[in-house]
Amino acid sequence: MIRRQRVTRTGGTVRIRSSWRWLLLDATLWVAVATLFAIGFAVAVVSALGAPAGVVLAVWGGVTVVLVLRALRAGLDLSPDGVVVRNVLRSHVIPWDEISRIETCSFAAQMERFVGLAVRRGSGRLVRARGLGSLSGPYVHEILALVRRTAERHGVPLVNG
Repeated sequence: MIRRQRVTRTGGTVRIRSSWRWLLLDATLWVAVATLFAIGFAVAVVSALGAPAGVVLAVWGGVTVVLVLRALRAGLDLSPDGVVVRNVLRSHVIPWDEISRIETCSFAAQMERFVGLAVRRGSGRLVRARGLGSLSGPYVHEILALVRRTAERHGVPLVNG
């Protein structure tokens, strides 16, 4: 079984990231899909505009590399100052006093092993930790317990969403 998340503690900060093996598998699938799309895109652009296919593929390859590098840093950071939700396209820095609760988002009600995390701001806005993926496997309860303990130290509950 591939462990999907890794948890590190540095000082007072808890970092939750997808495991390297899971990221590698996930990135390989995304790169395969992006490559197929890029080939089709390059053929369409070359046909329509007459642009060199190598240039189109090089630009698309650059975009793919940037997205893969950003995916490697995606996750959830719980620090003494607040929560940082690092998704692939955008990061959200949220101080503890702006958080009303941290929610679990179950993807399959019958199978509580697939759980996502989201931060509910005091304004009601929900910020999903999409870059973390779904928490699953035998470690999900340990990770949720760690998130619960850290959040409750700051007066923020972890609730089932």
